[in-house]
Parts: sequence; C-alpha cells; structure tokens
Amino acid sequence: MACSGVSFRFGTHLAVDSLDLRVDPGQVVGLLGPNGAGKTTTIRLVNTLLPMQDGSVEVFGMDVRRSPMAVRRRIGYVPQQLSIEGALTGRENVALFARLFDVPRSERARRVDDVLALRDLSARR
Repeated sequence: MACSGVSFRFGTHLAVDSLDLRVDPGQVVGLLGPNGAGKTTTIRLVNTLLPMQDGSVEVFGMDVRRSPMAVRRRIGYVPQQLSIEGALTGRENVALFARLFDVPRSERARRVDDVLALRDLSARR
C-alpha cells in the first residue's frame, strides 16, 4: 500500500495533509495520534470508503480512484465501532452496503432480503 501526497478536507477542515506512507507486504503498521489527527480518514481513503481528493493511493498495485471495486474485493476492514448508520433501518443499511459493493440495481432488493433472512433479521428490517 502506498499513499503519496494524500490530502482530504471536510469543508474547510483539513483532516489529512499531504500524507506520504508506504506499507510493504508483511509489514504491520499502526496509526497513532489524537482524535482528529486523520487516522480514520486515512483508512477510509485507503479502503475506498471516501473519495480521493488530492494525491494518490495504491493498494496491491491498484489505484483506488481507477479500481475501487477491485481494491474492495482484495482487502478486509473491521472498524473499532460498527459503521452502520443508526438513523437508517436494517434494510437501508444493507442496501447501502449493496451499493458500496456494486451489487447490480436489479438484484439489490432480493439480495438485501436474502442477507436479512440469512442473519435472522427480517423482522427488524
């Protein structure tokens, strides 16, 4: 994984400022810093959950801008806190992930229902 000149803003707030970072195969890296330092934003840029604004990120040699779906299919991400949206219903949360992982629109409703049933969550949709 390599980040080069990565910057990201939320409105006028600069969350990541010209980050250069390289993690070679087999390396384990921890991002440490105070709240608001840009750790989560950086991870979300690397795993394509946020759109790149400035700079570039490559994961397994793939540019996250050009090949976000290929990157998502090759990595795993487990956040400290669940990143489901509390204001959304169970169905809306699963549908959000279906869009994120490029499930064709024509299959989404059926596949969302399948996932909810698989997890015994149909009553809580």
